[in-house]
Amino acid sequence: MSKTAKGLLAALIICVLAVVGGLFACKPLVEQAVRDTLRTANPDAAICSVETVDINPLSFTLKLGNIHISDQRTYDTVLKEISLTLSPRFILACVPFLRDSILPATGDAPLFSSATGRDLIEKSLIPGDSVTCTVEGLTSGPVAMEAAMLKRLLNGQQVPEGELMIAVIAEKVTYGPVRISSTSADAQMQSSIAAVSIEGVDRRTWKRMSMDATEVTIRSEGAFKMGKLEIRDIFLPDADWFGRFLSLVRRTDETGIDEFELQLEALLMEIARPQKDAAGKQMMTRPFFGQLTVKEVDIIESPGRKNENLFHAGEMRFDWLGLSPHHFKSSLACDFSTKPLREMIAIPGKERIALKWQDDTQEKTGAAGEDLLRQTGRLSLEGLADLDYAYNFFSEDPSMMDAAVSDLSLDLHDHGLTAVLAYNIDPRPEAMEAMMPLLGASLSRDLGDPADAEAIQTFLARPGSLSIRSEDPAQLMPWIQFLDPAALGRMLALTATPGEKSLPEQMRALMAR
Repeated sequence: MSKTAKGLLAALIICVLAVVGGLFACKPLVEQAVRDTLRTANPDAAICSVETVDINPLSFTLKLGNIHISDQRTYDTVLKEISLTLSPRFILACVPFLRDSILPATGDAPLFSSATGRDLIEKSLIPGDSVTCTVEGLTSGPVAMEAAMLKRLLNGQQVPEGELMIAVIAEKVTYGPVRISSTSADAQMQSSIAAVSIEGVDRRTWKRMSMDATEVTIRSEGAFKMGKLEIRDIFLPDADWFGRFLSLVRRTDETGIDEFELQLEALLMEIARPQKDAAGKQMMTRPFFGQLTVKEVDIIESPGRKNENLFHAGEMRFDWLGLSPHHFKSSLACDFSTKPLREMIAIPGKERIALKWQDDTQEKTGAAGEDLLRQTGRLSLEGLADLDYAYNFFSEDPSMMDAAVSDLSLDLHDHGLTAVLAYNIDPRPEAMEAMMPLLGASLSRDLGDPADAEAIQTFLARPGSLSIRSEDPAQLMPWIQFLDPAALGRMLALTATPGEKSLPEQMRALMAR
C-alpha cells in the first residue's frame, strides 16, 4: 500500500472515530432534549415523565420506556414503550451550539425514519365518564416537522398546541388493535378497531385515513359492526381552531354538557360553513374531506343470543365536491329487517327490504339573492316503489323551523307499496275497492282541486305512477303548509298514469305471497 493510500485510510479512520465519538458525546444531550421537549409539548400536564431514555448512537435508535402524561383532572396516559430510528440531523440538532446551523429557518427537518410502540393506555378522569382506551401496537414510517417549530421545542419555548397539530409531515402511521370500554352505569359500552391507518400527512392535509373492522357493543343488547371506513383528501382546520378545540376538551369537567355541545357545534360549523374573519381570511379554503366511504355495516340485535341482523349496508358513500358553493353527492345501498316495523305495518312476503339511494345536492343562489340547496335524487325500495325527486330547499334557522321548498318535482313509481298500505288499512280487497269512491269525494273536498283529486283517485284505483309538480316553481312552500290539504291543492299539480292491474288485483297478488 502506498504512503498516500495509507494516509487516506488513516484520515478516514480518524474521521469515523471522531463522528462516532461525537455521536456518543451527543447521547446525554439527546436524552435530555427528549425529556425537555416532552414537557414543552404538554404544558398542561401535572405529570409528564419518562422512566427510561436510551439511545444507541451507532444505530441512531432511541428507546423510551413508561411515558406517563396526565393533567390529573381529565386524562391519564401511559405508553409502555416506543422505539424510534432517529435522523442524524435531529441528533445533531440536540446539541445547542449546532442547532442553528443544523436547522434551517424555513423548511422541514426529519425527526425519525421509523417507529414502533406498544401498550398505550389512556383513561378519562372526569367523574361519571369512566372510559379507558388501549392501543396494542403502533408503527410509523418517516416523520418530519417544520424546522422552525422543532427549534422552538428544543430551545424549551412554549409552542401552542394548535400549531403542533398541523406541523407534522408523515408518510404512514398505523396503530391497533384499539379497544375502548365505558363502565358508566348509563352508558356501558365495549368497542374495538382492528387497525387505524393515516397516510400522506403534510401539515393540514392528509391523503387518506382508514379504520378496519370496527365493532361496538352496548350493554350486550345490540352491536354495530363496520368492515371499513375510509376518508380521503382531508383538509384540517388551522392552528387557532385546534387551540380552541383542545381548550374546550380540557375544560370538559368545568363545562356543563349542554354548554359543551353548543360550543362544539359552533366549532364544527366553522368547518362545514366557513366564514371570513375581520381581516378577510377564510380558514377553510376547500372541503374538510373529499370522500367518505363506509363498507359492510351491520346493526345486530342481542349479540351472542339471537344475533339477528337488523340492518346491513354494503356501501355508504359521501363525496364533498365543493365548499363555496357547497356540492355534495351521496349514495347508499342497504337492506334491513322488517321485524322492527311489524307492530306498525305488515309487509307480506318481505322479511327484508333492499334500499338504494342516490342524491346530488348543490348550493345555489335564488332570484332574490337568497341561499338555497338544490337537491335531486332517487330513492328505491325493491319490490315496493321508486321515488325520483328534485326541489329547492331554503332555511336560515339551525332548527329548520323556517324550512321551505320551491320548484318541487316528485315522481312516484309504484311496484306494490300502495297495495301494502291498503292491506294494512283493510286486508279485504273488495272492501278497499268499495272505499275508493268515498276517498275520492273526500280528497276532492279537502284539496279543493278536482283535477288533483282525480289524479290521486286514478293512482289509487290502478297504482302506477304519480307525478307532483309545483304550480308556480318560484313560489316558496313552507313545510308547515304540507299539513294543510287545501294549501297543497293550491300549490301543487298532480297527474297520474294508471298501472296494469287494479288495486284489488295487486292486493290479492300480495296476499298470495
